[in-house]
Amino acid sequence: MAFPILRARNSTTPYIFAFQEPFSGVGVAAQKAAAPAITAAIRPNHGLSLIKLSTVSIKVFILICTFLYFQLNKFIMALKDDTKKIQEAVGATPDGIYGKNTALKIIGKLDFSKEDLTKIIQKKAGGLPDGAYGPNTAKGILESLGLGEEEKVTVTSSAVEGSYPEATKATPNISSYKIRPEGVVLHHSSGSYEGSISWICQTKSQVSYHCIIDTDGKRNSFASDDSRCWHAGKSSFNGKTNCNGFLLGLSFSGNTNTRELTDDEVASAVEWLVPRFEKWGWPKDLSTVTTHREISPGRKDDVDSRAEAKIKDALRAALDK
Repeated sequence: MAFPILRARNSTTPYIFAFQEPFSGVGVAAQKAAAPAITAAIRPNHGLSLIKLSTVSIKVFILICTFLYFQLNKFIMALKDDTKKIQEAVGATPDGIYGKNTALKIIGKLDFSKEDLTKIIQKKAGGLPDGAYGPNTAKGILESLGLGEEEKVTVTSSAVEGSYPEATKATPNISSYKIRPEGVVLHHSSGSYEGSISWICQTKSQVSYHCIIDTDGKRNSFASDDSRCWHAGKSSFNGKTNCNGFLLGLSFSGNTNTRELTDDEVASAVEWLVPRFEKWGWPKDLSTVTTHREISPGRKDDVDSRAEAKIKDALRAALDK
């Protein structure tokens, strides 16, 4: 079959709008279907100054497209075959489609423990990688997804006859020489209470406080007051650097930037701090009560200003009695 040739107005030069004859690999129907579009593209009223099309250039173009199509299809089929092999190896349905079930099966075969997976999630969510899943990890995940709202904490007080229980789990993360504390730095751990204790009691964490307080007021002591704990890092206070050498570290669990301290946390902190004003001769104007945010500006953001205000207000009231 031959196709007609369109000639330019007042010209004997032919502009081929389709193939003069069919060629192997392209059906006649496909050639006919392409003809109207090409004709419209080169009509005189569209301007016949367009590039002259030749049978050879069109053949080359279609052959390239055909080659690319088959290569892409070959790649897709190979990928699907590889996915099936993986699915068979991990015990998933070998349908060649990578989805949630396949991913879970792969994770299962990697022999990750629940703690390992939790640590991975915590790192991605910007939390403390302690492997303990709790409200703070959940909060971090929601915040990473842009779904976080201010955390609402409801707890039952652990106080017994007005006093809060204090356990002792010693941390290995202290220096060999002793200090004489001149004040205290307020921190938050960013992790759960139990998770933070576990993390601080591990050498690899390289972090320690003198004490941490849970939302219900119970406390854990990590080291004696004269121990040099590792809570401040690069820091300065009242003209002196390396605050670990002269300030205690008192931490609250979780993140005080996303929640307010509970009444039990505040009362427990006051209970822990007030005797130290007398013991170490700290000034009652609270001039030596500071925060990690203040001694390491731009590097740390704990504790939140609301938490600082609550602790200082309660301390003033207690020290004025």
